[in-house]
Amino acid sequence: MNNNKQKAADSTPAKDNTFRSGLTPIQEKAAIMLANGDSVTLVAETLNVNRTTIYQWQQKVTFQCFFNIQKIVFTTDYYSIFYR
Repeated sequence: MNNNKQKAADSTPAKDNTFRSGLTPIQEKAAIMLANGDSVTLVAETLNVNRTTIYQWQQKVTFQCFFNIQKIVFTTDYYSIFYR
C-alpha cells in the first residue's frame, strides 16, 4: 500500500540540469551577496537575519563551496565585461 506510493515517487525522473547547493534560498542569497562584495552587515539587514547567523553560515562547508563558486562566476563575469 504505502510501498506502491513510495515506488511511484522514486520513479519520477530528476532534472539533470538542476544544481542542488544544499543551502536554503536565504543562505544562497547571502552567499551571492557576499561574493559580489556586500558587507556582512548589509547582507544581514537585507535578508533580515542576525550578523551572527551569517558568520555561522560562513563556517559551513556547503556555504563556503557555494560562495566560492559564486565568487568565480562574479569574477569571470567582471573580467569578461571590462577586459574584452
